[in-house]
Amino acid sequence: MRRTLPPFTLRLASAAAVLLLLAVFALQLVLSSRRNSVTWDEGHHLYSGYRSWKYSDYGINPEVPPLVKMVAAVPLLRMKLYVPPLQGRFFKDEAFFGGRDFLFHNDFNRVLFRARMAASIFSFALALLVFFAARQMFSTTAAFIALLLLVFDPNFLAHSALVTTDVPSACTFFAAIYAFYRWRLAPSRARLILVGLAAGLALVTKFTGILVVPILLLLAWCEWAFPDELSPYGSLRSDRRSVVLHRLVRGLPLMGLIAWFVLWAFYGFRYSARPKGLVLHPTLAAYVPQLAHRSSATVLLLLARSHLFPESWLYGLADTKITADTYTSYFFGHVYPHGHFLYFPAAFAIKSTLPFLALLVLAIVLIVLHHLYERREILYLTLPPILYFLVAATSNMNIGARHLLPIYPFLYILGAGAAAKLLTLDRTWVWAVLALVVWQAANAVSMYPAYMAFGNDLWGGPSRVHLYLSDANVDWGQQLNDVRTWLAARGIRDPGWNAPAPAASQQKNAAAAIPHGPLDAQSCWFAYFPDGVVDPSAYGIPCKRLPTADTLWWQHDPTDLPTEINGYVLISDSDLEGIEFGEGPLNPYEQFRHIRPIAAIDYGVYVYQGHFAIPLAAGLNDAEQANDLLSAKHPAQALVAARQAVALAPNLVNPQAALGDVLTALHRDKEARACYQRALTLAQTVEPQLQTAWIPILQAKLAPHLTSR
Repeated sequence: MRRTLPPFTLRLASAAAVLLLLAVFALQLVLSSRRNSVTWDEGHHLYSGYRSWKYSDYGINPEVPPLVKMVAAVPLLRMKLYVPPLQGRFFKDEAFFGGRDFLFHNDFNRVLFRARMAASIFSFALALLVFFAARQMFSTTAAFIALLLLVFDPNFLAHSALVTTDVPSACTFFAAIYAFYRWRLAPSRARLILVGLAAGLALVTKFTGILVVPILLLLAWCEWAFPDELSPYGSLRSDRRSVVLHRLVRGLPLMGLIAWFVLWAFYGFRYSARPKGLVLHPTLAAYVPQLAHRSSATVLLLLARSHLFPESWLYGLADTKITADTYTSYFFGHVYPHGHFLYFPAAFAIKSTLPFLALLVLAIVLIVLHHLYERREILYLTLPPILYFLVAATSNMNIGARHLLPIYPFLYILGAGAAAKLLTLDRTWVWAVLALVVWQAANAVSMYPAYMAFGNDLWGGPSRVHLYLSDANVDWGQQLNDVRTWLAARGIRDPGWNAPAPAASQQKNAAAAIPHGPLDAQSCWFAYFPDGVVDPSAYGIPCKRLPTADTLWWQHDPTDLPTEINGYVLISDSDLEGIEFGEGPLNPYEQFRHIRPIAAIDYGVYVYQGHFAIPLAAGLNDAEQANDLLSAKHPAQALVAARQAVALAPNLVNPQAALGDVLTALHRDKEARACYQRALTLAQTVEPQLQTAWIPILQAKLAPHLTSR
């Protein structure tokens, strides 16, 4: 129910308090932005956004729409920057590797900080939207509680100052629903236009923004079907169904048209994804048929032929689903080939703060007891997050609770409304509400700067989140500055790196008692999750590289790797848990999961010290070297590398397949057939659910040998 405005002095005090909270929010974002290294996606987003401005190129990375990328790139437009030349590669390779070169061939710290601050505009816009929506729906008290929840939420602090789309998506998604709510309360032409603009921005922020369309339609149906039930509490009258229907029939198409116009505007009102002379790699017609469902591919190709939507937007829509179907997920200690239906319910329970969950339970109780009676407000604050959550739960892209961020603004306001209602029922509740707010703030302060690894105490806190979840729930590659500090404190430095290291006080998230071994431990090894997309040496980290799935099979960049290593061994959580390689016998770092680390840097990089045999990692590395040598027409050398790979890792598919390829090239078909058969047997029996992609490949390799017998 809408409240009357307070006196001028109270309004002035409210404005000052809001500005103070936003300043606290900004301080947290600035400090964490300077502290955290570049994460997986930021380089390619920036490169894509910069090229969109400079060259009207919307095809360098169509996997996300252009809004956030372009906003983040605005502060870079007047800088003199090196821009990597295009190489005509597969579009993801072009984006990720071009983004790496774009960052690290320039002053990457300066570029990244400017871009992150620009991208954080969406988090401040969201904070203001949450405040004003809570005040309009409930009260000024509710507005401040909701704002405090957001300003001190470790999950939002982790992602608000990154050049990524999760917080911006939460902002534009909430803006569209709130704008529609305001239009229904007091229909006007200006408010109708705002709904269309907000919906359009949601469509060009992230592809999940398309959920705004069915949710708005469902809310519109509820407005038509239940006009009396949704009228303000105590109101003597409500609009008749015919009046509501008339407004919706006139308003919804106009909103859709405005949103469609906004969508086209951000692609320069041009159908082609790339400027003249450039093409997508692969083309839309070649890429869309990779969708698992033929009907989806048919619809997208039909939309492409009709030019109803920009080519880049349709391409990205297809890529979202194609990529989701190829991702593995880590859940409660196991790697799954696709998503798990309990992933997002568990992620919500683990990653949400306990004060927020308490307020959410309180809201449910008050609704059931009819103490929270604002019916329209409850509808608008529950229906969108429930539908969004259900869609997320059926998705195969289980790589982070960050994908749930769009539901939190609605639930913040609902919980804050419940808390404010309690205060009107009994003023003694003020101490409980104050305790929850202080608890929320304490969560944020205690997590700095490792916000991303937050987990509530019911699940053991941040140090145990990795037992249940990984990837961007814990480790997105953001720890390099703290890794450098940890190593420097133990005498391991890059002599050529002259940037000042963070203060020793910044090491509080590493284990307190770390033994100092003999100084042969000056050798260090690092299995780093975004290796290749991010360059650890640029951050002054002198460790030798340990292979990851991406460095081997995406970047095809094996190194000279011994079978035994000595010293400090650092392993990113995402690699330790086997997200990319697979679990158990497929994971070359499985042994380290059963060893207690001597440190956990920002809860996401684990440090081990000693002498370790790593035959599986070395075998996979040698197998990839064999593939490279074979491609370079050096079959004899390739044979040596492949045989060594099999000797080191006889129960892994890759070495057997690599040896089979080399033997085939040498026309030793009988031996090659045995290798392929062995590899096929391994794929079908050793964690077969994680090796299904190998089966058709190996069957195809075997076929010529079987027919020639």
